[in-house]
Amino acid sequence: MPRRIPDYPDAYAGWNALSSFGSYISVVGIRHFFVFVTITSSRGNNKRCAPSPWVVEQNPTTLEWMVQSPPAFHIFWRTSSYQGDEKLCEVKKRSPTTTKNLTSLFKRFLT
Repeated sequence: MPRRIPDYPDAYAGWNALSSFGSYISVVGIRHFFVFVTITSSRGNNKRCAPSPWVVEQNPTTLEWMVQSPPAFHIFWRTSSYQGDEKLCEVKKRSPTTTKNLTSLFKRFLT
């Protein structure tokens, strides 16, 4: 039996075409990835990410955006409760401890 066969038997032609098509899709995806990484790194604009990238307005509607991203260490002294029928800004007002308060507290504690 010869070692190097230049083509597959006709029974495998469909599978060969399918695998070739899949490899083309992979190559296009990898090419796009490197193009976008190159464009992003070469522009030189060091913009910071927004605290809430999925919300356009200033008052997000879900509890996970109540704190900054990434969250600071020990944001809350106690677990916040949220029933779902109140607005998140009301929960923020009710919460006695924020990141700013904790930062000043830690500074006073350490000095």
